[in-house]
Amino acid sequence: MKYEDDIYYINQVLQGNTFSYTHLINKHKNSMFNLAMKILKNRESAEECVQDAFLKAFNSLSEFRVNSKFSTWLYKIVYNTSISASRKFNPQKSDISELEETLEDDNIISAIDNLHNEEKIKYINLALDSLEETDRALIVLYYFDEKSIEEISEITNLASANIKTKLFRSRKKLYSKFDNLLKSELLEWV
Repeated sequence: MKYEDDIYYINQVLQGNTFSYTHLINKHKNSMFNLAMKILKNRESAEECVQDAFLKAFNSLSEFRVNSKFSTWLYKIVYNTSISASRKFNPQKSDISELEETLEDDNIISAIDNLHNEEKIKYINLALDSLEETDRALIVLYYFDEKSIEEISEITNLASANIKTKLFRSRKKLYSKFDNLLKSELLEWV
């Protein structure tokens, strides 16, 4: 389905045509669900979180600044709702310890190159799922949803420099997790 610009639907909703909000939901639901799923790692919780976020956005639509991107504003709501839900469900969760060793990117890249696409996806998702919620969210927003540092800053309320640092550390953690998964898999094969 071909969608109009988000501002068109927002104006329709603000003028009383609340059915137009359905178009915004349909247009953005998959990307919002993907972000919530990566943070919460539970389908039902992610679905509930996205529903809550769409409801929050609907109720606050009159506060939306039209000079901003609606998707970025919505990502921010989903991100905050997901992080809050994650903390509620996992209050005792500890932070992932700092990276113990520095990995050579070439080793990871050569290991990835030797995998089939299905295996790559499996190991990347396993490694992603083992990261802390914020690290996972930053990786998903930047690499999967192709959000700019500025957009991520707006979504997460983190400074751009902080995001760059966190992305660097998150990538290293992801590489480490991926490397450990591959090593453990190789030991099982031997």
